[in-house]
Amino acid sequence: MKTLLVALIATILTVAFAGNTAAAPSPVEVETKLSAKLVDAFGDDALTIRVTYFDGNAILTGKVVERSTQELAEQVALYFYEVSKVDNQLRAEKDRKLMDGQLQDEGLDAMLESEAKAALAGEIGSHAKDVNVEAVDGVVAVRGTVPDEARRKLAIDALAKLARISKVIDLLRVK
Repeated sequence: MKTLLVALIATILTVAFAGNTAAAPSPVEVETKLSAKLVDAFGDDALTIRVTYFDGNAILTGKVVERSTQELAEQVALYFYEVSKVDNQLRAEKDRKLMDGQLQDEGLDAMLESEAKAALAGEIGSHAKDVNVEAVDGVVAVRGTVPDEARRKLAIDALAKLARISKVIDLLRVK
């Protein structure tokens, strides 16, 4: 009787958990998803980006034109649950040297990030604390979680209204 009970429990557990054994995506699948998302976010400028993925690490290599593609590609990679760390080795043709205005560019980016964060806080309140904002040359990437689709839309619309933002890359997830 005891053996029959153990066998019955084992069978029930096997059936109950059979659907929860989804295999983790292969490195090639992650690389393919990430490459597609990069092209979706940055268009043709991302076509030269080579993605290598292994054990939670994404390595981005290649040469792009825009500084925004170079810097914000990391945010796109971190959008994927499988990616925990990014080694961004991208080079941008439009990246300026320290003496040629790089500090000015970085300062303008920081000011735009502050404006974007304030706009988010004004529109979605305390939920803005769960949103990461990165800005480069007028392109803003937002990544994180919001409680519902309505707040996601409010957040994106609030950013799109800011005059200095030319493009919003939506990497928000609804909880």
